[in-house]
Amino acid sequence: MIGRTSIELNFWDRPEDRANFVDAVRTRGSVRNLEIVFRTKSGERRAGLDSAEAIEIGGEKCVFAIFKDVTEQRAVEKQLRQAQKMEAIGQLRSIEACSQRRTKRSFSSPFTVEPSG
Repeated sequence: MIGRTSIELNFWDRPEDRANFVDAVRTRGSVRNLEIVFRTKSGERRAGLDSAEAIEIGGEKCVFAIFKDVTEQRAVEKQLRQAQKMEAIGQLRSIEACSQRRTKRSFSSPFTVEPSG
């Protein structure tokens, strides 16, 4: 929002995100894809990637910032990781069951050894 600070907008959910952002812009002059948690106008918490560049307009220092809401992307990534874990657990259980079946089988040989003598 032009002309309003992020503090005025109650944008930052975690003060440490803002501190990291400000520090990066001050020391490096820019920041790219900093993961943050922000709040919407309604107060909802969302995940985002924030990028910014320190600029000067009419002799006044400003920050040009843009962020991308990645909340849904992070949720899908979490679901994918969970599905992968469940698949791995299923594979382990299948291997375990197969192993248990093998150890329970008794093998008999059609050949017998006659005592010599």
